[in-house]
Amino acid sequence: MGKKQKQLQKQQKEEEKQRKIQVEKKREPDERLALSRAANDENSKKLDEQARKQREREAEMDKKLQEPRETLRVPSTAPVRRRPPPNQADKDKTDIRAWRRPQRDNENSQQSHVDVKD
Repeated sequence: MGKKQKQLQKQQKEEEKQRKIQVEKKREPDERLALSRAANDENSKKLDEQARKQREREAEMDKKLQEPRETLRVPSTAPVRRRPPPNQADKDKTDIRAWRRPQRDNENSQQSHVDVKD
């Protein structure tokens, strides 16, 4: 019987070792899963905070847009004059008219079509 007991104890020790190995193997993925969950939770908290701040900013902008303007500008009745660009500000104002082809006298225009021999 002593031999059988020793074999039984040996077998139990081996089974215990196997159980410990299995528990250790199972614990590693659980730890990794817990770490990734913690990282995800932290990331989602950051994103929630950013979204909350963005909503606050948008609400503030909407509020500003909804408020009536305190300084209402009264449009002037004077005609609007455009300022010339700085590089053209000192140019002579007589050149403002659009360019037109100079008018010719009818006599000159008729002669231009016919060869004039002197």
